[in-house]
Amino acid sequence: KSSIAGATDLTFSGSSSPFTLASSTGTDVTIAAGDRISLSRSGNELTIGQSIPAYAQLTLSGTDVITFASGSTDPDSVTALALTDVGSQFAMYSGALHYVGTGGYFLINYSASWSFTEASVDITSHLWKNGSLETGTYATHTTLLGGEKINTSGHRVIYLATNDVLRFGYTPTAHTGDDDLTTHSLSITITRI
Repeated sequence: KSSIAGATDLTFSGSSSPFTLASSTGTDVTIAAGDRISLSRSGNELTIGQSIPAYAQLTLSGTDVITFASGSTDPDSVTALALTDVGSQFAMYSGALHYVGTGGYFLINYSASWSFTEASVDITSHLWKNGSLETGTYATHTTLLGGEKINTSGHRVIYLATNDVLRFGYTPTAHTGDDDLTTHSLSITITRI
């Protein structure tokens, strides 16, 4: 519901159903749940703005274990991610994040804790877009101890177009056994900029 208390005070409360502010110029503004619209007033002017929210927040459900066959350095991706904040821009299918909004640039921040069973291996964390590795890498950790838990974080800016698909994962250097990389925790925040 909305109420007007005086000439310049406008408040909204109650249901999150969409509401529209009509305009005499023909450019009505509709505000719906999840739009993260902010209202501010200065003097007799009411300003409607859209905050820059975290459009997607992904967290790991439990742990995610990737088994790399002996000598394999093929990249593999975390699949146990849960999308906790959609922001009307993303959807999750089969461990991949699908972007359904309009094109734009996004800042991706991540933090992770993971371990690899074999020692003296280099591990690189990666971002895939549409099945291809993004230019550059998030982080490379060299000469690991067997079972060593690594805490890592990073960020990058990426352009997303409608229907782009993102995955996050790892690539090891050559190793001798069938080894597991266990992701103990992973948090990814994607914000439109």
